[in-house]
Amino acid sequence: PVTNGWNYFMYTYTDSNSCSNTAIDSVWVDDCLGINSANVNIYFMIAPNPTNDLITITTNLQSNNCKAMLYDMLGKELQMQMLISTNTQINLQGLSAGNYLLKVFDGDALVGVERVVKM
Repeated sequence: PVTNGWNYFMYTYTDSNSCSNTAIDSVWVDDCLGINSANVNIYFMIAPNPTNDLITITTNLQSNNCKAMLYDMLGKELQMQMLISTNTQINLQGLSAGNYLLKVFDGDALVGVERVVKM
């Protein structure tokens, strides 16, 4: 069964010469059960992306309970930043170069997910 988070699967394949091999791969699963129609006009943007140190999140969220959460590609939470204005900066200076996931929430509702590339 597939669950939220990282799911691992193994597959075996055989070519036309009867040579076979087995590989293991993974996929990140995050349930999406529907879209709240009240959130259709909500947006957020990350710039610059890729970045060296700082990213700016621009959003039209109007709640006092909006936050951005940064995760590594294994799903470990690295940072949380409240979005208290339409433009909020997040400092990535202490992180290694690579890919990260930034999730934006309005309260408990997930607004969206973007990949952030740190150079």
